[in-house]
Amino acid sequence: MPTFERREGVLWAERVALDAIVAEVGSPVFVYSASMLRDRARAVKAAFDPIGAEVRYAVKANANLSVLRLMLEEGCGMDVVSGGELHRARAAGCPGGLICFAGVSKSEAELRSALGVETGEEPVGLINIESPSELRLLDRVARGAGVRASALLRVNPGVDARTHRYTTTGITDSKFGIEPEETVAIFERASEYPGVALLGLHAHIGSPIREPARYAAAAGRLGEIAARVRSKGVDVGVLNLGGGFAHGYGDDPVEPLEAYAHAVRQAIAEELERGTRILIEPGRVIAAGAGVLIVRAVHVKHNTHRSFALCDAGMNALARPALYEAEHRVEPVRTREGALAPIDIAGPLCESADFLARERTLPSIESGDLLAVFEAGAYGMSMASNYNDHPKPAEVLVDGDRWAVIRDRQTFEDMTRHDREPEWRS
Repeated sequence: MPTFERREGVLWAERVALDAIVAEVGSPVFVYSASMLRDRARAVKAAFDPIGAEVRYAVKANANLSVLRLMLEEGCGMDVVSGGELHRARAAGCPGGLICFAGVSKSEAELRSALGVETGEEPVGLINIESPSELRLLDRVARGAGVRASALLRVNPGVDARTHRYTTTGITDSKFGIEPEETVAIFERASEYPGVALLGLHAHIGSPIREPARYAAAAGRLGEIAARVRSKGVDVGVLNLGGGFAHGYGDDPVEPLEAYAHAVRQAIAEELERGTRILIEPGRVIAAGAGVLIVRAVHVKHNTHRSFALCDAGMNALARPALYEAEHRVEPVRTREGALAPIDIAGPLCESADFLARERTLPSIESGDLLAVFEAGAYGMSMASNYNDHPKPAEVLVDGDRWAVIRDRQTFEDMTRHDREPEWRS
């Protein structure tokens, strides 16, 4: 059974009608399919099982605790990029050893939390170090706590992912990672950092990566650097290849996961023969297609040259169209007879960039109609904001013929709860 399908003119998620959900929880609302989340996690694991890759789900894609628990049930660990995501991973029940902590600007407090210094929690399995400065800070924190941190050096491999300029992270002018020559030199000086066990290398060149050859090129670069480090007499036992696998939005074709795995297998064949531990960090490819954003057309208006469905959410709920010029498929939840016509699906914000889709040819839309924005399971709620003081949407999880609210809709009171009267100091 398709995850999202139309029956007698109405869109359903698994075996639940979407308009029935909205009738109870209102709009806007994110609706996720548990079945698709499971299926996509299994597809990733099956594709990369031939190279023995361990999966660390990228929490930034969709950080709801119920989604994280589903990923844990499917045998995934967690890739986190902040202290907040680390807290979520632990709250979901993820063992520390299955957590990779990335992020380009980790604070001392975040590193202390990662090592469980104050709380006594299990340290994270790996910390991906992004700069020499971070390495020095981690070494100081670990030695001060009387522990030894397990870490990887994130390499900037100089591989262009050929994706949007804002989601390209592996080219030489990126803020992410350490250049290869400096990486080798740091391993040579590893004894200078007794609080850190440098176990291997990490790379992530961006997202979405549409060409398996690009992903494999970065993996191959890690293999080359690992060989250089070993020639200096220092062991490298772990390669974290990152994530970024492309997901098809609408009719956009993408390569199958097996194509990425096959390309990687060829690129790092010697590492696999050595028994090097391999990790990957998928997020989008698991979560994107498993979610839809349901919005309501509050007003419909027709100008001389354009028509607009003005909805109760826009870039505040789904930032990708405004930020990355991303195109998401949009359909009415309940179809109506009428001629097809082009229309812009816009939001309520005081910004010209506030749109969900432009010039989409859709059946007649009237005020009050519900619209489904597809492929919204990744980087929807995780990037949502309160701009113009709009509350964040509710989140709902569907599993077969049952559904549950997994995050309440934010209220006006929620948004002002932490504002306070000034207590002046001098």
